[in-house]
Amino acid sequence: MEIEEEDERLTVEALEPLFRPDKKDLGVQIVATMVRRVHSGPLPAPETYAQYEAVHAGAAERILKMAEKEQDHRHGSENKIIFHEYGIRYVAQFGAIFALILLCSLVAYCAFVGEPITAAVIGAVGAIVVAFLRYTQIKIDVEPVEKPLPTSKKLPVKRKR
Repeated sequence: MEIEEEDERLTVEALEPLFRPDKKDLGVQIVATMVRRVHSGPLPAPETYAQYEAVHAGAAERILKMAEKEQDHRHGSENKIIFHEYGIRYVAQFGAIFALILLCSLVAYCAFVGEPITAAVIGAVGAIVVAFLRYTQIKIDVEPVEKPLPTSKKLPVKRKR
């Protein structure tokens, strides 16, 4: 607080010749709002951090441990989400492969028994499963491109993964 008041006093003194005599208080208010500092993040600003330590020995260390613990928790949660998302994809792909093998076996059996129409229908369903498999393996995503100029006719770039 002392630093802010000192900064405010120095700034007001430097700007004093620019103020009208009847508007000096307004100048102090304007300068005070300009001098304020803002800090965001998991840890307090270094000055505030030092003040916590001065008020209570070990407080700064506890704040640091709390921030580290929060970061570890957030990373763990994100890793769980990613792991489960990929797990669901793998289960879906293995299920589709199993269904494809089953359908191919049925097509072969129907063709062996002498039912070509049934084999063709089951084969068509198998083709749909193959399409789903390919869709999950190859994704086309659109990369963001800077806004084109009005005269430019650039389209977003598509790439295969």
